[in-house]
Amino acid sequence: MSNPKTVLLAGAQTLEGGRLREHLEAGGYHVIEARDGVQAFTLAQSTRPNAVVSDLQLPRMDGHDLCRAIRRNEAISATPVLLVTGMSDPLDVIRGLDASVDAYVSAPVDAPALIARIDALHGLHGTPEQMRRHQQSQKMESLGTLTAAIVHDFNSLLTAIRVNAQIALDETPAEPVREALNEIHLASTRAKELAGRVLMFSRQQENPRQLLSLPVLVAEAATA
Repeated sequence: MSNPKTVLLAGAQTLEGGRLREHLEAGGYHVIEARDGVQAFTLAQSTRPNAVVSDLQLPRMDGHDLCRAIRRNEAISATPVLLVTGMSDPLDVIRGLDASVDAYVSAPVDAPALIARIDALHGLHGTPEQMRRHQQSQKMESLGTLTAAIVHDFNSLLTAIRVNAQIALDETPAEPVREALNEIHLASTRAKELAGRVLMFSRQQENPRQLLSLPVLVAEAATA
């Protein structure tokens, strides 16, 4: 049986563990610390914490693999897992969806916001229906983060294409080449507009009922 309101901090040495421990204990949580992913999994099995807060980049077993191990263990599979990461790589989000991570926490950690999120997750993990709804909500949130990260990188590539196409246009007198370059410039401009619209959608977390229709956006951008 788990202790009331117990949080396992995995990788506390890189998570400002001392400061987080103080905030968590002030919020009524008992805190257990683990140095790496393997120790965190062992402690999760023996202590049955109410939540696991883990650095993504853990020694021996990273945060995603730790979450997978917890999900595969029937006794602790419902334990909320929060990963602390900068989320700079879209692949992190994909791995998080695959591992059924409950929530991502941006670094540096906002301790009061983290505690509020743990409280919310702790309350959600009560019934199968509540868990299903939360997991669906988290997938949508993670997909929004993934979309934003991909579009940001894509936007940078499009900017480079547009700028270099314009430079080539300004320095190329031959008409056939200029026509081809102009098509490249126009296409990249339309694609950049589309990327901006997708990015705007991904930030509309306040209105999750709006659904993205990529075919519609592509068609509108192509005819703009």
